[in-house]
Amino acid sequence: GYLLAAGFAALTTLMAGHHAVQGWAWRVPFLAGGVLAVLAYLVRSRLTDTGYEPDKAAEDDELPIRQAFRRSPKIMLLAMLFTWGYGVADYLTLVFLPTFGSKFGAISDSLALEIVTVTQLFVLVLIPLTGWLTDHWILRRSWLIGNFGLLLVLALPFFAMAQGALTPFAIAQVVSGLMLGSIMGVAPAMLSEQFRSEYRLSGYSLAFNVGLGIGGGTAPLIATALIGLTGVKLAAGAYLLVGCAMSVVALWMLKDRGRQPLR
Repeated sequence: GYLLAAGFAALTTLMAGHHAVQGWAWRVPFLAGGVLAVLAYLVRSRLTDTGYEPDKAAEDDELPIRQAFRRSPKIMLLAMLFTWGYGVADYLTLVFLPTFGSKFGAISDSLALEIVTVTQLFVLVLIPLTGWLTDHWILRRSWLIGNFGLLLVLALPFFAMAQGALTPFAIAQVVSGLMLGSIMGVAPAMLSEQFRSEYRLSGYSLAFNVGLGIGGGTAPLIATALIGLTGVKLAAGAYLLVGCAMSVVALWMLKDRGRQPLR
């Protein structure tokens, strides 16, 4: 999804030109996304159920999401804190940084989008590799704390580099993207393993979508507002730093269940 979005945006900018994109062509990727959404709905509506039925004797009439908050309130709060920081890191590195580089740096918006598209190709390969690595060799929690901690340290330097010429921007974009890709391959498993089977899907879904949807979705808006309020371009990097710190704190307080049977 990220790769298609970045690639389509880069193609639109390249073909239509900067002025056309500013005027009307920015709508084209959104229209394409709408068509894909309709197609996805049609495909989903034609899928058949597997026939699985839960054990009625073990069922609880209480809604799974209520069970999650009643039985694991601490995990729910920490999970949302973790995914909020994860969402901030996600959107600021792979969505906002190309715009930041073309706005304040010395590269065009089309070139910035081309670089992030290439980065996404590498991320696509990296995700399953890091997932396998933490399945067999490194604990998920340790891997995530290390990557978020390193991204925290490099947040301000990355945004400072993005204000420069092509080479420093490309380094900042590719390295930050690869770091986030190494997080993407591990975070979903780490998060889902926190919840019991009775409410795993509901707990995971709420925590993930609150963090990525609200925390991540508003990150570019907040970063832009911080730059406008302070007049400091690196304020966007400061927000990335805060987001990474949130995830590190949450991960430190969560247990690593990657080597334990699912409950």
